[in-house]
Amino acid sequence: MGDRADIIIYNNGDVVEYHTHWSATIFPKLFEEYMKMAKELSKGQLHWLTYPEYIGAYLSFIDGMTRYENFKDKPLFPIKPDFYPRGSLRDTNGYAYIVIPEKIIDDKIMYRIIKAEVGFDEIPDDIIELLKQRKLREAIEKLKIVEMMTITV
Repeated sequence: MGDRADIIIYNNGDVVEYHTHWSATIFPKLFEEYMKMAKELSKGQLHWLTYPEYIGAYLSFIDGMTRYENFKDKPLFPIKPDFYPRGSLRDTNGYAYIVIPEKIIDDKIMYRIIKAEVGFDEIPDDIIELLKQRKLREAIEKLKIVEMMTITV
């Protein structure tokens, strides 16, 4: 049950592995919304929004605060961020996303988001290893790409 996906945040060999249990289908929309908020929070430090670790931290922080605001008055509803480090989680609803900060132009950041079909287990470890070795093109060639999109914030 759920709407699960792996989310891999990549920038030149730096790889952070995240997971969502409930937000896979709407991830690109949420990513854009949350990165707009992160841009505001970073107070002009746009380079922060290119580091995979910071992108992941902002996703978790903003998602957690958003969920708190939405559910704080529901006493039986547990609240936690839905974007969190993947750890040993190995289940998806068939898809994974790779998020790549592309470039900063003036006061805008462009991200490429790749949606790939990976089956119901996970994004394969060999893909993660290729990314860590800065072999993005090889990693993409091994995946079944469903959609590529660009988001600018």
